[in-house]
Amino acid sequence: MPSPSCLVAPTIALLVAGWIGHGIGAARLEDTRAKLLALEASGRTALAAQTAARQQLADALEAQRRTFDEQKAEMAEAFDEVQERPVVRSGQRLSNDLARKAGLNCMQAPVPHDAVTRLNRVSVSRLAVR
Repeated sequence: MPSPSCLVAPTIALLVAGWIGHGIGAARLEDTRAKLLALEASGRTALAAQTAARQQLADALEAQRRTFDEQKAEMAEAFDEVQERPVVRSGQRLSNDLARKAGLNCMQAPVPHDAVTRLNRVSVSRLAVR
């Protein structure tokens, strides 16, 4: 068995090495804890930014939906007006057709003789002037 004085130096060396190892490990542990806290803070910040961005997107989407609904209502109203036009035009055409037919009926009525004579006299004098 070695003498106790020979064991004292290695024991002291082991204790010093352990103490240095513990100091280095503790420093790294503190560094790791600081990094972990920084990552947690960064995660909370990123989560808050994500929540704000989602809310902005939801607001923008709702605004677009409202605008789209308004445009859709305007288009439906314009389409209804366009669909009403043929109905109105067809009613106008019918009344115009009836008016034309009354006009044709009037044209078929006999013209008084003196009006025809006067009309012929005016038209013959214009032809002579040319």
